[in-house]
Amino acid sequence: MNLKSLLNEIMSEDAVDDLANAFETEKIPAFTVALANAIKDPKVKAILDAGLADGSLKDDQFMFSEKRIQCKKLQPTQNEIGFDQSIQNLLTDKHGSLESILRGQADMGPNPIVTYDGKFIIDGHHRWSQAFTANPNSTIRAVDIKAKSGYSHLDILKVVHAAVAKQLGKVPSNTALGSNILKGTTEAIVQREVDANLTDEARNIWMEFGQNIDSDADIARQITANINLMAKKGSALGAPGREHMPQTDAGNLKTADTLKQLKGIVNVTEPFQESVREKFTRIARLRKYGNA
Repeated sequence: MNLKSLLNEIMSEDAVDDLANAFETEKIPAFTVALANAIKDPKVKAILDAGLADGSLKDDQFMFSEKRIQCKKLQPTQNEIGFDQSIQNLLTDKHGSLESILRGQADMGPNPIVTYDGKFIIDGHHRWSQAFTANPNSTIRAVDIKAKSGYSHLDILKVVHAAVAKQLGKVPSNTALGSNILKGTTEAIVQREVDANLTDEARNIWMEFGQNIDSDADIARQITANINLMAKKGSALGAPGREHMPQTDAGNLKTADTLKQLKGIVNVTEPFQESVREKFTRIARLRKYGNA
């Protein structure tokens, strides 16, 4: 699509206003609702598609790299993490990751988690919480979005939401299962789960690779202590509930493909260095006069 046809398609004041208003919404839950409504307009999606045709190749560009980060150095950007999703694998080793976690280099499957500035979890909270709950000192594979001047972790949540919405044409959501471990737990609760679900295979892995683990009670005690350590660290400022978090692998998406959108393809500038309307006014000048 050339610039002229692009402008004809997207120069809708209402669409620009809808997108601008969504990004200017401070709280993430309100932002996701606003974006979900705005993305229904094809012109809003066209605006989000225009990152490489807006007169600047770098304003929407984010750098990222893959690295391993120690679990205890990361902080969640959602305010609830499901108990069931966090400890089930630790009691059954369903995904074959328990030994790697206890050894200190968690292998949580083919998809890395997504982080920002080496500090904040953007996507992959339950993979991180599994590793943390067994061994907070273990490292986890992450694609880390490099810190960008003026951007907070909440801004990055918006950016990633927009990248997902651009591809799917909607804002997907999910929920946490079980009680919220970010509020802590008791040893009695964890012990009941251990008694009901611990498999012989998982028990043997805990005994061989865990630290000071000689009984099922020791397993429950360690999991409880780590959950309460996680709860003490708490969530990042302004963290929303699980249902308002971006999902980089929702539907038929792959995390790697979603992150490619942050190379300048998806049109976001939050916090806005210029409003969306100003950006597209600049495109109009480029079209008319040949310079911006």
